[in-house]
Amino acid sequence: MQTKLLPLGVIFSTAPTIPPLSAARQPHFVFALIVSMAICAGCSSNTAKPVPPPPGVTVTAVILKDVSIHQEWVGTMLGNVDADIRPKVDGFLLGRLYSEGSYVEKGAPMFQLDKRQAQAAVEQAQGNLERVRASLGQAQIDVRRYTPLVAQKAVSQAELDKALSSEIAGKAEANAGQAVLDNAKLNLGWTTVTAPISGIAGVSKVQIGDLMTPTTIMTTISSVNPIYVDFSIAEQDYIRFVREKTGRSAGQNLELFREPRSGFTNWNNSGARRVPQFRQRAASRSICPYSRRY
Repeated sequence: MQTKLLPLGVIFSTAPTIPPLSAARQPHFVFALIVSMAICAGCSSNTAKPVPPPPGVTVTAVILKDVSIHQEWVGTMLGNVDADIRPKVDGFLLGRLYSEGSYVEKGAPMFQLDKRQAQAAVEQAQGNLERVRASLGQAQIDVRRYTPLVAQKAVSQAELDKALSSEIAGKAEANAGQAVLDNAKLNLGWTTVTAPISGIAGVSKVQIGDLMTPTTIMTTISSVNPIYVDFSIAEQDYIRFVREKTGRSAGQNLELFREPRSGFTNWNNSGARRVPQFRQRAASRSICPYSRRY
């Protein structure tokens, strides 16, 4: 290091002089200066960092017990009896008397057909029966009249025999006329289509004004007590179920139950627990349990 005297009035002092750095050493000097400033700034901070809280730990006791394996499948609910509703007589549909999707009792009216033609048939059968009964009454009067006259030789036996034959024929015609009248009354009653069973009534398949025939399916009623649940499970699941038990009870160790949920109408309040019966589907390699629900 060299010194140089500088004139400052009457006082002389010495100041060190630093030779200039070469161009190659200038970048290294700047980098070292920056690192030194960063270290000094870090050392000057005396604020202590907060200690993190201890982590939460959930503790539970270890219990050894059997746990049921639950599995869910999508199934279709089928009625024990699915009855197609068809009219017994021909006629134009005038009205629907039930609410679609509602529960109907056996014998409840569901559809109303035009009854004018059936009513006319009843009146015609009633008139024919009255005419036959009048003829039968006249034949019976002739028999009662001719019987004593034949004994007195006042009337021939042939007249009495003719009256007796007329009486027998009149009775037969009266019975036939009564049968025709009964059939006409049945047809008149069948213009009101009623529910043959109790159950859930489906959507109407006919419209007001349609011509109904005995082959027309108007709707379907499904009995819901008991009810079937039809669903398919994979063959691998069925094999696993079979392996759990052996012998005659193999594959029969399943228990079906329905968990009560809001918005679902429970048609049977006695719970849904039933061991399913399995059947193999030939078309697809899947198992179809057909379970009855009581």
